[in-house]
Parts: sequence; C-alpha cells; structure tokens
Amino acid sequence: MGCGAAADEWAARAVERLTTMLGSDSVRVAQWRGGRDVGEVFALTPAAVVDMERRAESVVIKETVWSGALPTPSPSIVYDEPLLAVVNDASGCVVIVSGRHELSASPAHVVIGRHAYNVLSWAGPWPVEERWWDPLRQRRAVRMQMVLARDGDDIAHTTTHAVVMVLEHGEWWMTARYG
Repeated sequence: MGCGAAADEWAARAVERLTTMLGSDSVRVAQWRGGRDVGEVFALTPAAVVDMERRAESVVIKETVWSGALPTPSPSIVYDEPLLAVVNDASGCVVIVSGRHELSASPAHVVIGRHAYNVLSWAGPWPVEERWWDPLRQRRAVRMQMVLARDGDDIAHTTTHAVVMVLEHGEWWMTARYG
C-alpha cells in the first residue's frame, strides 16, 4: 500500500468516526461537480452520502477542463460572499470591459474594503456568457487573475496575494484567493 492510499484510508476512517460522533449531516467533504466558476467546481456534501473509498479515484477521473473555466491551478480559498472591490487604471479611472471583452486600460490599483493594493501582474479577461437566450437567468461577467501587493509596502517586504476578480453588473468583486 502506497503512502497516498494509506493517507486516504486514514482520512476515510477519521471522517467515519466524526460522522458517528456528530451525526450524518454534520461532517461534509468536498465533492467534484464541475463548472466554469471556482465556486461551483466543488460542493460540500454530507460525508454519509459519499463513498469515501472511491472518492479519491472518482475525483481524478471526473475532473475535466470546462470550456470557459479559469486555467489551473484552482484557487485554494473561495469566498462564500465575494468582497466588493474597485479596480482602477494608472490614472485612477475605474477599469471597465467593453462588449467585445476589451479592457479600457491595464489594471494598476485595487481597493478592497479599507485596503489598497498595487497590481503587480494580471491575466485575462475571461468572459462568462451563460444562458444568453434566457432573459431571467442570463449572466454576463468577466473574470481576471491578479497578483496584488499591499500599497505602500517596502519592496523587500512586500506581501503579495494572487486573486480572482470578477466584473459583473458594473461592479468588481474578489471571489477567490490563491494560497
């Protein structure tokens, strides 16, 4: 038995013990669902309904690249409630995206809450146009990956964060973070 198989077996036993102690709906595990948005790829599912012995195998087999999904790796933190943000260009104007998915300018600064960040690098935009035929459920958004550094940090001691930013309905949101 390899190290990975032993760890999987140990984890499955631990989840089973916790489920017995806390109840069938109290312990949840991530189960692959698929999707374009980082928040929908995995769902927390009660461990009691998941076959823990086959779980590791099925995740690897089912994972496929969805058209329009962000490139791998996936972020490690996905916010249940995205954080409202402002994304500005170098001149202080809000960055917008045209109907043809073109940026008005390169993002240079991001403000999230009371914190200001400089944009060190960015990738995207990746458009999301879902259910365009259904006026009640249609969705149009743009996602970008950005590497942010705290505004005012000394270059030698800069704290950086790689994040996923989404522009939807004219507002920017931080939806996920790497590491």
